[in-house]
Formats: sequence, structure tokens, C-alpha cells
Amino acid sequence: MKKLFVALSIAWVIANPVHAENLVREPQVAGQFYPSDSQALSQWLKTSLSKLNAQNKSQKPRILVAPHAGYRYSGTIAAKAFKEVQNKPYEAVFVIGFTHRQPFAGASVDTATHYKTPMGLVEIDTDLVQKLSKEGLIHEHTAHVSAEHSIEVLLPFIQYTLPNTPIVPILMGNASQSNAKNLANILSKLAAKGDYLFVFSTDLSHYHPYVSAQKIDELTIKTLMQETPQALAQSFLNQKIEACGQGPLMTASFLAQSLNYLKAHQLAYANSGDVAGGDKNRVVGYGSLAFYERDTASETPLISQMSGRYLVELARHTIEKHFDPTIPNLGQNSSDYPDLKSKQGAFVTLRKGGLLCGCIGHITTNKPLTDTIPRVALQAAFNDPRFPPLRTEEVKNIHIEVSVLSPSKRIAAHSDIVAGRDGVILEYQNKRGVFLPQVWEST
Repeated sequence: MKKLFVALSIAWVIANPVHAENLVREPQVAGQFYPSDSQALSQWLKTSLSKLNAQNKSQKPRILVAPHAGYRYSGTIAAKAFKEVQNKPYEAVFVIGFTHRQPFAGASVDTATHYKTPMGLVEIDTDLVQKLSKEGLIHEHTAHVSAEHSIEVLLPFIQYTLPNTPIVPILMGNASQSNAKNLANILSKLAAKGDYLFVFSTDLSHYHPYVSAQKIDELTIKTLMQETPQALAQSFLNQKIEACGQGPLMTASFLAQSLNYLKAHQLAYANSGDVAGGDKNRVVGYGSLAFYERDTASETPLISQMSGRYLVELARHTIEKHFDPTIPNLGQNSSDYPDLKSKQGAFVTLRKGGLLCGCIGHITTNKPLTDTIPRVALQAAFNDPRFPPLRTEEVKNIHIEVSVLSPSKRIAAHSDIVAGRDGVILEYQNKRGVFLPQVWEST
């Protein structure tokens, strides 16, 4: 089931110019979180990664989620994530961390030229930094020069598994849903133009007893893998799940959705009670995940974007013409859109001020879309028993969505449903309920 609608995108702009600095960010936590000796660090990475096998040897991840604690605790979990990308080329790696102690508004991109680790320099892609600046990212200088470790701890893994690949370091200043969504929108624009890897830095629950931490972390990972970004944010807000990097995780979820609902794979999980004789009364959780492109070869193609726009215009024109029959016909002709001859189920949804005020459609039909849409548009406007009929003065303020349904198919388990993308039909004892993809955003 696919959703088609015309949406207005609002750009997120923060006026704060980036001033390029020809400088190197020195390591702040080497010797504390990971070895400060180059040979010892290289040997640790070599030994840890050589023991692992990539889960997906043929496909490159688009997104990684990896922990940033000391290597003694989370290093093997992070290594599992980076094993998935070892020697698989990327143009650049975006590393999205957050500030543990210095909150600020928005997200900040570093304007230095290099980061330094005991293994040498890591180049920053200054061209991509400039593009991010033009898209509205700020440069919060104090955040990048502090002893923040959420980016730094992951850099040796990038150096070892993706040698000579430049990075783009980004720090999130807060974990608001709007901040995550705005950053994901910006990153998705760049993702459409280059072969990039996006690495999101976070640990999971903090300082719970061992068994309690496992339960919280299991739910956090499950929510990230199976739910919508909005549901993930709500679960954080309700304190059902936990992670220090809430902002990066929500951004990863929004980005995975905008990149055609990337499929998540859990790679590894442990907590500090599992390693180095850790105290099991107060543990910290660590997980690594990879997000891959979905196999879309077997999916029914969507109708074209232009055809989708035409259906929305047709629905509005039909409602307006009901009130004023003298309105001229649409300037466009349905014959210009041959894909609309298909006999697919469709729904028309009406909202006023963001609130539902009508939704009618057919799951299946033997009529072409150009016949179905005018009929269900009128029914949604005037015959939905849940709402009063639409009035003339309301028409100009009505938001119209047209949902064109792909052929339904029976699934074996709820885990086959892609949150945010798929609609759901429930059938039981000759009764049937339909949930359009829009329901994911409001429920």
C-alpha cells in the first residue's frame, strides 16, 4: 500500500556563517577511552576485527549505529558495526555524535581541516562542510573543542576499516524531535547525490541492574528497527526506552525512512556487566546496527509523481465543482497520464487544521483511478458518517491526500510490515478494517 500526496517542505535555516579554520583537532580521550600508542591501537583493531565476519558481505550499509564507550567495554560491539563496511568504498563518512555536557540549539558541523588520532590524521571533507553550512548547520566552536568523545572514539575504526576516507563530523546540541528531523532532511539531500556512509554514535541504557538493562535495551533496539521515527521519539519521551544519544538515534530513524525505509539489522549487543568483570548492579548498554537498502525489485512500481499530483488536483477540483458547477474543467487531461488507467484501490483523506475531517475509499475496484478518485473525493467530503459535510467556506483550507493502494498480500508475521510505508488490512469473521500509511504518523 503506497501513499501519494503533495507536500510543502519548509527549509530549516540558522543564520550562522561557517569560518574555515586551517587546524587539526587533537585527540582528547586517547589513553582514556582507547590506546594512545599507535602500534597498540592498530594491533587492537586488527585483532578485534579479524575475529569477526560481516553479516552482509555483498551489500554496503547506508547507516551504522555504534557505541562510543571505552574500547574495554564497547569496543567489540563497535567493531561489529565497522566490520560491515571494511574495505567497501565510500566517498565520505558522516559521523553524527552529540554533546554530553554542552547543549545548544540545532546541529553543528566542525570547520577544522583534520582530526588527529594516535594512528594519524583523518581528513575532513570541507566541501561537504560548506554544503551543510548552506543548508543551515551552525558551527558551535566550544562543543567541538571540548573533551566530547562521541565522535572521537569512532574515528580509529574508520581509519582502519575505510583508510583515506574523509569524514564530516557533526554534533547534535539537543535531542528534540524537530532537531533530528531537520538534520535528517539535510543529510538525505546529500545522500541523494553521493555514496556516503552515515554513522550515528550512542550508548544505550545507563546504570540499571543487569537484567533490567537488558529489557530496556531490547525494547530500544526493537523500537528503532520496527517503529516510525515519531514512535521512537514518543517512546523516549515516555521513558519506555533509553539511550544517551537520543538525538542521533532519532536522526538515524528519520534518515532511514527518507531513504526509502532502509532495513535494519541488529549486529551485536552487550552491556558493561558482560565484559572486564563489570559491576552487574549498575551497567551501561551497547548495541550496533546496520541499515541496508531494501530489495525493491519485486515491489509494484508507484504511479509517477506527476500522476499523483494530478489525482490530488482532480480530487480538489471535483469538490470545488460540487459547490460551483460553473468552474471550468481542469486544464490537464487524464489521457496525459496513462498509468492512471490502472484499476487500483484508492482513498481520499481530508484534513482541516491538521485534524481529520473525512476519509473514504475502496480497497479494490474495477474502475480506473480517474473514475475512482472523483467519486471517493465527494464521499469523503459529504458522506463520511463520522464528520459533518464540508461547507463552502472550508474548501480553501482543506488539505487533500490521495492514497493509491498497491495490490494487498497476506503476510506471515507483523514483522513483515514496514512502519511508515505500509498500510494494513485486518480481516476477521467477515469484518474488515483498513489502516492507511498515514496512521503511522498519528498513532
